[in-house]
Amino acid sequence: MSWQDFLKQKATKQGLSIELQNTLLTALPDENKNPQNQNNIANNLNIGVDTVKARLKEIYTNFASIYPELSNSKGAGKLKTLHNCLRQSCFQLNKTSDFVEQDISYPKAFRSLIESRIKRFVGREFVFDAFSKFVEENDQGYFTVIGKPGMGKSAIACKYVSDNQVPCYFNISSNANNTPPQFLSSLREQLIRRYALSNAEDIDLMTLLEEVRDRLNDEQPLIILVDALDEVRQEQGPENILYLPKNLPNNVYFFLTRRPYSNDTEKRLFTEIDTPQFELDLRKETKHNQEDIRKCLDYFLKDDLVYKDKLQVWLAENDYQGDNFINIVQSKVIDNFMYLVCLMDALMKDEYKNFDLNKLPPKLEDYYILHWQRMGMTDVDNRFKVLVIYTIKEIQTPIPKEAIAEILGTDMDAVGTVLNSWYQYFKIEKIEEEVCYDFYHLSFRSYIESRQELEQDKPMFKEVNERIFQYLNMNNG
Repeated sequence: MSWQDFLKQKATKQGLSIELQNTLLTALPDENKNPQNQNNIANNLNIGVDTVKARLKEIYTNFASIYPELSNSKGAGKLKTLHNCLRQSCFQLNKTSDFVEQDISYPKAFRSLIESRIKRFVGREFVFDAFSKFVEENDQGYFTVIGKPGMGKSAIACKYVSDNQVPCYFNISSNANNTPPQFLSSLREQLIRRYALSNAEDIDLMTLLEEVRDRLNDEQPLIILVDALDEVRQEQGPENILYLPKNLPNNVYFFLTRRPYSNDTEKRLFTEIDTPQFELDLRKETKHNQEDIRKCLDYFLKDDLVYKDKLQVWLAENDYQGDNFINIVQSKVIDNFMYLVCLMDALMKDEYKNFDLNKLPPKLEDYYILHWQRMGMTDVDNRFKVLVIYTIKEIQTPIPKEAIAEILGTDMDAVGTVLNSWYQYFKIEKIEEEVCYDFYHLSFRSYIESRQELEQDKPMFKEVNERIFQYLNMNNG
């Protein structure tokens, strides 16, 4: 195990906050080099020396419970003592491990999703701190993040996987990657690869977890992340969702995300008394959500290389000051990061010149209506643009633009122009070497589905389905 991975794991086990973890990693960047001095730590983290001192003090207090020799060190020698203790632990861990950790990268199937969701990720430290505390206080268990569409659950999941390289599975109903056998197959493959398991190709989930647990020591928790439990396709029954065990082995933790339960039967996660559960409901974290929305807006205005300059121009042309802009947008999007990102992209378009932010609706679903109208999608002249979007909806699987062009009897450039103007609403992924498009978020798919009921749009849906039918017959024949 690498030095940085060891420190992250150790810090998580000790329940350090994200800020303290970053301070520890900055202070001890290399196993074989001396620790950084406080001035260098402060410069690297862009904080004051006094803040560094306070954080280090908290780190020492925390680690003193497992390294009593820290209590006998004073001043600058304390950091060196901690470094030596950690070096010894890392050496013993690598020496005594009876497995070879091979490829710990996350699965290729989820790579584009993870990379797209963490691109502008800011905040949410309170979620990671809560999970670290859960791991610290419990020997095993399930930790579930609950939130409405657009609150950033999948982004949180992607960020955790990216930072910690834990085994993971992302349920994606639009790709039909959302069944218990698919989950077990992916997780089994990841754990066999990571821990060099033998004869494990057909074992069940509980046995698989026990096999890995037996190869880990007390310093090594097994953390598995599973996103979007609400998208799982599984027959009703008494079993847990994804057949998750009711009793987990020691040192095994699941980090889960899902939408709120619509009724009690949706929960489907029941455990024995020895396996605790904790639910962090983002809807109840009003203060944290508002702080993170402001952080995100501040990032767009000041740090985002794609948006910051264009947004400053928009603010000047529409007579908004930065703080006023942040206050109005925050009051409208409230806790919906998807709404925020869609709006920031929209303000870059000509259709949003001279737009009054006070006219923004309070819900993302209502904003879709406003955006559809401002983009001129109800105009007869833009009928082709509508057909492109309806084709993506009706095909019900990720589709390359070449196929869209063939279905609609047009060229790829015309399709590409439409996709580019709506790119914020699509996720792009490579499937068998083809770049494919699908809706980024279920709430936008639902909005497009609702348009099927509009009399003026029914003929377009009918035309799209006839064209898809012809296309499939031609290619399957």
